Amino acid sequence: MAIVLPGQQDLTDALYLLLFVTLHAIRMGGVKMIEVAGIDHLVLRTNQVDRMLDFYTRVLGCRIERQSSAETGLTQLRAGFSLVDIVDVDGRLGRLGGAAPTSQGNNLDHFCLQIKAIPEQEIVSYLRECGIEVGDFTDRYGAQGLGRSVYIQDPDGNTVELRNQVASVIS
Repeated sequence: MAIVLPGQQDLTDALYLLLFVTLHAIRMGGVKMIEVAGIDHLVLRTNQVDRMLDFYTRVLGCRIERQSSAETGLTQLRAGFSLVDIVDVDGRLGRLGGAAPTSQGNNLDHFCLQIKAIPEQEIVSYLRECGIEVGDFTDRYGAQGLGRSVYIQDPDGNTVELRNQVASVIS
């Protein structure tokens, strides 16, 4: 009997998607422009902020790294090299995503893939050549601090954030 924690299925689905895309790229062969270095952060939407913070800090050992005003409703937790963002659905950010998660609604807003650093314009050109709609890079806070990233959509409409890896972390 497996124990499934709140939000675990969404995280599992995201990781399976990452594995599928990676294996597909290997099967397709050739040199790929984008090389994923890791998951930068996950954003979980909730109407149970206190319970979520208790679970991730007390149970899983994450620590609070940044906390916005209650009006904004964002708490960022350090999870190893990554962040888990907890967004209050009643806060400014949470209201942008709609109703609170339910057994039939998602609480995963988006996930961010940290990629090996390459010039932003090359990323944009590459994505457009692949038929992917892409907007502008914007400064956002992630696991490596403030950096530039861009949002795209996968075929199912999931939001994927691509973020260049910070040079000091590249090995």
